[in-house]
Amino acid sequence: MESEEWVEISAPTVEEAIILAITRLGITREEAILEILDEGSKGFLGIGAREARVRAKQRLFQPVPEPVAPVTTPEPRAEVAAPQLAAPEPAEPPEPPADLQPEVPVVTPRTTSERAPRRAVSSVPVEMPDTPPVATVTKPQRQATVSSDLDRDAVERVVGEVADHFFAGLDLDRELSWRDKDRPALWVSLRGKDSDSLVGPRAQTLESVQYLFRTVVRRQVDGEFDLIIDADGYRGRRQRSLQKLARKMANKAAESGRPVQLRPMPASDRRVVHITLRNDKRVRTESSGSGSRRAVTIVPVRDAS
Repeated sequence: MESEEWVEISAPTVEEAIILAITRLGITREEAILEILDEGSKGFLGIGAREARVRAKQRLFQPVPEPVAPVTTPEPRAEVAAPQLAAPEPAEPPEPPADLQPEVPVVTPRTTSERAPRRAVSSVPVEMPDTPPVATVTKPQRQATVSSDLDRDAVERVVGEVADHFFAGLDLDRELSWRDKDRPALWVSLRGKDSDSLVGPRAQTLESVQYLFRTVVRRQVDGEFDLIIDADGYRGRRQRSLQKLARKMANKAAESGRPVQLRPMPASDRRVVHITLRNDKRVRTESSGSGSRRAVTIVPVRDAS
């Protein structure tokens, strides 16, 4: 017989719901009838989470007495000793006739002089086949090789083709221009609707795009030149800001007589600081640190007049 009173419990997990249900009924797990109505769900990042639901009721047992059969103990039987029989002696096998007995061969050890002579080793030299010559592997030449005097037309052609494929899915206008300072630098200026999205927070997106663009171009063209990717005029604004910061910190280092360390910067920003202060006789610049923590330190020159 079973109870008709059901208890429905909700909990974060099915196991917790079962424990709460049998606790409320005051029974053990073996005395309960359990039905899982909903296993629940954790959702995604806490969104759409759902608790588990369990229904339980008490199972009422009516034990039926079983007849117990009387146990009879059998009487012990008298033990009868078995008669001892003498074991027969084993009969010896008859000897075979003398003419059928096998002969045992007699082995006589061989002396040193009777041993088989060793084979003589031939002294004729064996000719080895000639080793085939190893083929020389030459590296494939790149599509456009730029000499030391820098073929700017070839560089612009390769950069233009790469840019057409690289930014094909974006609404951008590009302009190529050479800017000569320490060495030639080809600027790829991008403007348009999607140019601002290429910069990203702290120009991290722009630096990644420039790294990938340079890698593709360097596989196709050689030469001593820099390749700069600019988006929405960010490089120009950033360069003017760094130049202003470098001069301000140089004045501070010269007046206080103590080194001034700037915040960590990428290599392109550190280079702007070095170039801006290279003609300032009051200070010198040096980079320290590694990886993303590399920064420029402006050191005052003691004997500066």
